[in-house]
Amino acid sequence: MDIERVQEIINSPNLINVHYYGVPVIIQQVDEFTQTATIFPLNNMKYRQVVNITELIEEEPIPYMNGGITMDRQRAQEIAQSPDMKYVTYNGEQVYIQHVDEQKNTARIFPLNDPENEFEIHIGNLQEND
Repeated sequence: MDIERVQEIINSPNLINVHYYGVPVIIQQVDEFTQTATIFPLNNMKYRQVVNITELIEEEPIPYMNGGITMDRQRAQEIAQSPDMKYVTYNGEQVYIQHVDEQKNTARIFPLNDPENEFEIHIGNLQEND
């Protein structure tokens, strides 16, 4: 991946699947001078690392769409465990499902544009978009 594409992905309104050695990641920032990016795996937000941008692999983008299907517990669990990115929204904002609590019927999520803002919500408030 080149520096221009990394910057486009960071600024994109679409969710774009990026993998680092097979692990789905979010690119937080890029350093043009060193040609590196600060990334973190979607399943472990506390593990940030700086990597060479040539080691990042882009998958197909997930287009933004209004509306969607209301989430149920089983589907939320499937999405949380999937290595592939899915387009999920909460109050119209793209989010990542980190964990599902099946007993409380809640999900721990964070907005993709604010990954440090984790919070728990009722699964029925999530929507999956095609």
